[in-house]
Amino acid sequence: MTGPRSLDSYLDSDDGLKRLLARAHALLDLERSVLRILETGLASNCRVVNVRDGMLTLAATSGAWATRLRYESSRLLGALQQSGYQSIRSIHISIKPDTSAQSVRRRPQRPSYEAADAILSAADCIEDPGLRDALSRLARHRRSAGR
Repeated sequence: MTGPRSLDSYLDSDDGLKRLLARAHALLDLERSVLRILETGLASNCRVVNVRDGMLTLAATSGAWATRLRYESSRLLGALQQSGYQSIRSIHISIKPDTSAQSVRRRPQRPSYEAADAILSAADCIEDPGLRDALSRLARHRRSAGR
């Protein structure tokens, strides 16, 4: 029985791990190129997913970023081909929201002053005391924030 093998012995072998590592490095290099080409805001909301059969698949964090990325895809494709990625012939864009703990959570928005006035007017016409009180609290919440 042989002892444990080092990780290097697996990575240096001719099996799938070596090919997998080479592919991962190639995708990282491609992602660095993509991020260098794109403007900063777009680059921070995009990542390389895969390259297969000449198609580069990118993931955007939202539909809005995906739309911007689609507008930039022709320029991006040309720049990538000039950078040595001639095998890439098309770009596919998918949406994959950022679910990491670092994603920013937005604070809930308060109703506008006009909406608060309309809610208060509607509350005055409501017969259900629970609903009327809830609507009044909502309207007062905005009004107490000042005009």
